[in-house]
Amino acid sequence: SYLLGVFLGGLCFCTLHTVEHVWKGKVSNVLCWLVRVFFACTIGFEVPIRDLWSSTVLTRAAVFICGGIGKVATGLAVQPFTKRDAAIVGFAMSAWGEFAFIVATSSKEAGTLDDDTYGAVLLAVLASAIYSPFAVKYAIESVPTNQWNTSVTPTIDGHSLVYY
Repeated sequence: SYLLGVFLGGLCFCTLHTVEHVWKGKVSNVLCWLVRVFFACTIGFEVPIRDLWSSTVLTRAAVFICGGIGKVATGLAVQPFTKRDAAIVGFAMSAWGEFAFIVATSSKEAGTLDDDTYGAVLLAVLASAIYSPFAVKYAIESVPTNQWNTSVTPTIDGHSLVYY
């Protein structure tokens, strides 16, 4: 799809510092508004607000959210294991993201999702998009800032894994 092409284009250019001045000078000024317009036009208008509050939709959404607890449990695989790091990784993994909206919309258009299930998926994704950032923020702020070791940068064979 065209979204994969856009993703791959961004992936190719994200490490080129020669295009950084173009990004900062031309794109970053309108990026916030472009993202809002893109989201509203592609996904926002697809959300059936009136249909989200039926008992069937709410029940199915609750089941989907309970299934999302499995994503939070991925934090238990953190090594070395600490409660704080497990919470950060688990809640960071629990956000479902915009791609779930695209898949749900495509499935509904293809006829593989009925209206109630579609509404339940959208409600569960919206819930994860709301609670996940707050949970990650709370997990990060559970340790005072002066206890962070900010001098360590992850590397493989001397190459930094963090790109600025």
